[in-house]
Amino acid sequence: MGTKRSEAFFKELITRLPEVLQALAEQTSTCGYPIYSSMDIRDAGWKICSVDVNIFPAGFNLLSETDRDRGAQKMRQFLSAKLLQPGPWNVTVVPEAHTNNMGYLDNLAGILSLLEKADVRPRLAWSGPPIPKAWTLKTPSGRELTYLPAEEALKGADAILLNHDLSGGLPKFLEANTLPIFPNPSLGWYRRRKSQHFEIISGLLKILHKKFEFFDPWYFETLSSTLKGINVEDGADRQRLFEEATRLTKILKQQYLERGIDEEPALFIKNDAGTYGMGVLQIRHPDEILAWDRSDKNKMRKGKESVPISDFILQEAIPTALNYLRDPADPTSRVAGESVLYMIDGIPIGGFLRLHEKLGAEAQWKNLNQPGGALEHLGGIAEPCSPRPFPKIRGLCPREEIEGRYLYHFLAKLHATAAGLEECPPV
Repeated sequence: MGTKRSEAFFKELITRLPEVLQALAEQTSTCGYPIYSSMDIRDAGWKICSVDVNIFPAGFNLLSETDRDRGAQKMRQFLSAKLLQPGPWNVTVVPEAHTNNMGYLDNLAGILSLLEKADVRPRLAWSGPPIPKAWTLKTPSGRELTYLPAEEALKGADAILLNHDLSGGLPKFLEANTLPIFPNPSLGWYRRRKSQHFEIISGLLKILHKKFEFFDPWYFETLSSTLKGINVEDGADRQRLFEEATRLTKILKQQYLERGIDEEPALFIKNDAGTYGMGVLQIRHPDEILAWDRSDKNKMRKGKESVPISDFILQEAIPTALNYLRDPADPTSRVAGESVLYMIDGIPIGGFLRLHEKLGAEAQWKNLNQPGGALEHLGGIAEPCSPRPFPKIRGLCPREEIEGRYLYHFLAKLHATAAGLEECPPV
């Protein structure tokens, strides 16, 4: 699953993790870390990367009660430090207007439950077209959610919690707001770019390499490149994508050869300002870009809320070692999974598994955040491993990796630090 070289590196890093984390902490921005975030982890055994970091995460309904209890404790600490007053706090939650998305509604129920445990009195502000009065709906889990007109929801509030990624911009009722808003709206997708986050990651890893001779950034960094002003309908622009994909693939092949990795590299092409798994295509060979059909082009034309896509990030694909065959005689029956890790104030609080059973023989290379996938609990501390027959990676299953203070903890701190630097770049 790994290589001798990667195994030796990860072993030394775990041994020296306290001093490496201390060096990373010295790079923390004046803003600290976002109030909450989540990240998708692709762990190949020989390389571990977060390929997507969400500053406005959904999925809180998938966390265990233990995870939410841990999250509530960290939330109390965060609000106490930021608001400089004891609880209880009146917090207005501004969610997406996804009332037809049952999973998202249960996510809101999970957020409200966590906040209530954190000594918060939460209220929901309706972020869609103005409503004249409060209205209530019930989530699949049975909790009632009451949406208030925005002005009413903001009365007497101590702070605002965004669970809205701002793909279409800042809601008008927040434009003149003077209350503290967490996370900072500047981290919304109307301004944020994935490429900026990964540039900061690269810089942080270089700092660690300079301080610790043994530290090799390659094990936590995806090779990537950004192309701006791309029209996927234009043949010349697709040629630009093809040429850059060819260049990156050549570099990856050489890196794999030097490190003894017996795999054929692949790439993802992603919307640089994207979310919800939209505007993402995987390519096993650069030639596929030139052969895109109407369906492929349509996937890459618009993102969430129909915002046109013009800036793309080409990113190294990391295969997930969490995979198995349902039928050993059928290579197309491969099941693939990845860990999704949740953080509050930069501290891991828990997570779940994203799974897909219908992506074929090369499922371990593909985007799992697409229709047909599933999300599953990781289990509690007393039952630390998934009931699925995934192989252990470095002797650990996902829950053990998340519960412990091992490599996923380092990855969480690395990306939380980068997110804080996105919000408050160093002067």
